[in-house]
Amino acid sequence: MQHIVRNLHGNYLQMNNHSAQNDELSLQAKGLLMVLMSNQDTWKPYIDEISKRSKNGRDAHRTAYEELKQAGYIRIYKKSLGRGKGILREPLVMDKPITDSYFEYWKSQVDKELSTVSTDDKDFSSLQLTDFS
Repeated sequence: MQHIVRNLHGNYLQMNNHSAQNDELSLQAKGLLMVLMSNQDTWKPYIDEISKRSKNGRDAHRTAYEELKQAGYIRIYKKSLGRGKGILREPLVMDKPITDSYFEYWKSQVDKELSTVSTDDKDFSSLQLTDFS
């Protein structure tokens, strides 16, 4: 007899079972990862925006986010925008722990994308700066 029913005919999320079955992650971290993975690939996570999606407060979200970072599901690439221009923080979120080799590959892709943005105009308004460290 079927005990779990999936509605695959509409708006649904598909992700690797690794995170859901990882007994080292809290339920809060698993839930936050599900929320993060339910967004479009180009969406960047902002703690204030994510906090509005549930009854948990900002601190609970930040704690779950840090847990996911510690477990390797989230990694942050920090890139200097040049002297006095700040630091861009690019988050990468995956439904499995991120390997060093994939993270290096992804950083090279970010660098290629950023190379099309001129750092001379001092206008980084087209870039989204995250509030995660």
